[in-house]
Amino acid sequence: MTNPRALPSRQRGLSLIELMIAMVIGLLMLTALASMYMGASNANKELARSSRQIEDGRYALQVLTEDISVAGYLGYFYNPVAPSLLPNPCELADMAAIRTGLNLAVQGYNSPSAPASPLSTCLPDADHLAGTDVLVVRRADSSVTAIGALELTEIYVQANSDTSNAANPIVATGALANFPLLLKDIVTLAPIRKLHVHIYYVAPCSVPAGGSSVCTGATDDNGNPISTLKRLELTRDAGGTLAWVVTPIAEGVENLQIDYGVDSDGDGVPDTFTAAPATAADWANVVSMNLHLLVRNTERTPGYTDLKTYNLGLAGTMSSTAVSGGTLDPGYKRKGYTAQARVVNIASRRETP
Repeated sequence: MTNPRALPSRQRGLSLIELMIAMVIGLLMLTALASMYMGASNANKELARSSRQIEDGRYALQVLTEDISVAGYLGYFYNPVAPSLLPNPCELADMAAIRTGLNLAVQGYNSPSAPASPLSTCLPDADHLAGTDVLVVRRADSSVTAIGALELTEIYVQANSDTSNAANPIVATGALANFPLLLKDIVTLAPIRKLHVHIYYVAPCSVPAGGSSVCTGATDDNGNPISTLKRLELTRDAGGTLAWVVTPIAEGVENLQIDYGVDSDGDGVPDTFTAAPATAADWANVVSMNLHLLVRNTERTPGYTDLKTYNLGLAGTMSSTAVSGGTLDPGYKRKGYTAQARVVNIASRRETP
């Protein structure tokens, strides 16, 4: 009979050394997986930030170029006479002054450190990023407003092709009695179109703190102010009153600079480019613009330092070091955008057939 004590013993479970080795291997695998996950997550976040920045820049240029291309549109009428002085871009009560302003399809302010009067009456200093351009675009709506859709607190333009009529075009609020112009058949009422006056500018924030409509400082945008391209629109506010209403266009826009193409010989082609046309007559001869936008991500990229220099046309350059156009926060990734916009309603009417 075999002695059970003579049989070889069987190992049960793991030894302490084997357990420690398995734990170390498991930890190494978890560390590798966590590192891969964090890398993929950071890459996805950076891709999302860059994609948003590209879309913001593209959209900002699209809005600007489309509005500029229809600047000066008044329907049938075309007989602009340059005013002797630059009109008040913030006017919202004097219909005669607003009508005079229609003679300038576009009007701008070259990199003001603070908006001066009369621009400051609708664009407060706190809501304008110092050193960035301001652009005013005036036009009538491309769609005709139906008689039944006229609003007493909106401003409209009525025009026909009779340039001999000193009252043409008519600018007035939306009472039907204000618009007597007829078409050539002397029966049909001339089209009535909503007036658009847009003022584009760069604000130091996207969403002001405390429900304000004007940027307030470091507490804006939940403590991370994001410079934003915005537009003031002459229209009804939420209470139905005619007012200047702020519309954000694109976040992350740090700078807007515009070079204006001035047609001095009347052929519809710019002869010179300037950052600031000198007189109202020069503004009336602006037929194109070179737009320069600098757009950054809305969030910093950890460990990143922006060492690039960005060209802003006649305004010079910007970088994270002291150069002609100022300095930039180096912790953001950014991109410069450039586009040419044609003031079609001014340029095309001057071209030789």
